[in-house]
Amino acid sequence: PAFTLVETLVALGVFAAFTSLMIVIFPTAIKIISSGNQLTVAANLMEAKIESLRTIPYNDLTAGIYENNIHADLNPNSPYYKFTHTVTIDRLDDNLNVAGSETGMKRITLTTTWFDPLRGNQSKTLYTIVITY
Repeated sequence: PAFTLVETLVALGVFAAFTSLMIVIFPTAIKIISSGNQLTVAANLMEAKIESLRTIPYNDLTAGIYENNIHADLNPNSPYYKFTHTVTIDRLDDNLNVAGSETGMKRITLTTTWFDPLRGNQSKTLYTIVITY
C-alpha cells in the first residue's frame, strides 16, 4: 500500500512536533536528574560526616560552632568540593531544650550546603544526640 502525500506530510508533522518537544524537555530532564543526584550525594556525605562526629569522645564535643563551612573534600577538583558542612553542638536538658550547663546530653547539628544549577543554593540539616555513659 502506498502512502499519499497528505499522509506523509501528516506523519512528518507528528514526527517534527514530537522531536521538537523532546528537544525542549530533554535538557530539563537532565537537570532534574542531576539535581536528584546532588541530593543523594549530599545525603551520603552527611551520613558519613555524622558517623565520624559520633566517634569523637563526648567531652571533646564542646558546645558552640564546631566546624564552619568546611568543604566535604579539600581538593577543588573533587566533585565533593562544592558541598560544605557546618557543625554546631548544643547541650540539652531532659526535655531536649538547649541547656546552659553540662547535662550529659548533646545535640550535634550538621548542615550541608551546595549550589544546584536548577534550584540555586540548597541546604539540608541532620541532627543526632549523644549522651555520656
